[in-house]
Amino acid sequence: MSDDWDFIDSWLDNVLSSQHLETLPLKSASISSQDSITSVAQQIVPPSPPSSIFPGRPSLKQKRRARSDSYNCDTMPSPRKRIRAQDDQPSITTATSAFSDIQLAPTAHSRSSSPTKVKATSSVRELRDIYRFASPPLKFATSVDENTPQYIIDMIHGLPLHGVGVIPSSLKEIIKATLPFEDIPDYAFNASTPDNHFTDQNLWRTATSILQRAKDCFIDNSSEGPWLVIANKFLEDVFAQPELEGMLCVMDIQYSDVSSATLLPHVNGTAIPTKKVDVALAISPHTPVTAPVYAALRTSDPTIQFSQMSEPSVSRLALPGCVEVGEPGKNYLEASLQLGVWCFAGLAKLDELKVRSGDYAATVDYSKVEQNLLVFGWTAIGMDWKLHIAYRDTTDNGVVILGPLDSGGLGSVMAFFKLFKTVTALAKWAKEKFWPEFRSIVEA
Repeated sequence: MSDDWDFIDSWLDNVLSSQHLETLPLKSASISSQDSITSVAQQIVPPSPPSSIFPGRPSLKQKRRARSDSYNCDTMPSPRKRIRAQDDQPSITTATSAFSDIQLAPTAHSRSSSPTKVKATSSVRELRDIYRFASPPLKFATSVDENTPQYIIDMIHGLPLHGVGVIPSSLKEIIKATLPFEDIPDYAFNASTPDNHFTDQNLWRTATSILQRAKDCFIDNSSEGPWLVIANKFLEDVFAQPELEGMLCVMDIQYSDVSSATLLPHVNGTAIPTKKVDVALAISPHTPVTAPVYAALRTSDPTIQFSQMSEPSVSRLALPGCVEVGEPGKNYLEASLQLGVWCFAGLAKLDELKVRSGDYAATVDYSKVEQNLLVFGWTAIGMDWKLHIAYRDTTDNGVVILGPLDSGGLGSVMAFFKLFKTVTALAKWAKEKFWPEFRSIVEA
């Protein structure tokens, strides 16, 4: 653990000294941001009344402090996170909370009249601001504008983000009978396609199962682990649809780093450390369409890597998308930043493959927009799934993360079917557009 923290400290020292930025005080490697906040809070708590007031009986504050000292659920990482941090080795990325290691000097006084309260600046916001001026920059946009490429606009317009026709009309009565209080507008039902009773009933069983599991996790205040299981199950059910022909699969990348520092944003020539996302959406190597292509490419170059990930089983696959999963209450800015850096590295890897000729020495012409593929991803924080689309900005060679886009979720029947249809549409795009374009790049 200490090696990971030392790496972040070293990176920050180099960046700040070379940029002549305002010095950002770093915490000791042995404490977390939560610990520092707790220590400050303990310093400003007024003293408890003398115990003589209630002889032989501890005060309420003493009881609370004793319980806090024995166990604090906010500072205890989940088992999965502890395992991830213990297993990781020092590298260009870190599985520990890199974001919490950056901290601006606190404001001297808050708006409160109390002279002892301070306002802590979010380290996540600080990193997002640094990324905006990295080389190349990583930028976030919330909606399309005059600078958005037409192929991105067309992609968004082709997604069922408004929820129109996302539910088979054959399920209207069963939904009404099973969930009489569920408010579903008429436009959500699709009456234009012929009913397929068997398929629709299977889809309904999938919906009720996933929704119930998500509801149970929410009520039970479950940690991230169970939510990750639900996300995996949901994606596997989507990809199992016959129309997708098994082209996509779900890959666990919790323990996999970005393979090369050249694929990350840089400040003064130094790669910015990152955290990982949880799940990659990959083009499967086990279908009649994809298996021969992967085998031929590996035969011609056994060491070739098709993705930005270091894990061998994932590095040999094309990755059009990802999902960053979190329990309810996870910081969205942090989740979107993790997703953004993953997408940045994915687009950089595609650019490397475009100029591959033994070595990666050529320069990509970003002005040729039609040659640029996009990648996509979701932040899945509890029941709330938000879609993001990443593309190359031709004006400065940076990467733009467009989102969050409301693509449904796991909180209601309407949200489930909108998410199911959105993931299906992007999986079809990966099968019909991303994979052929990827082949044209690597087989050139």
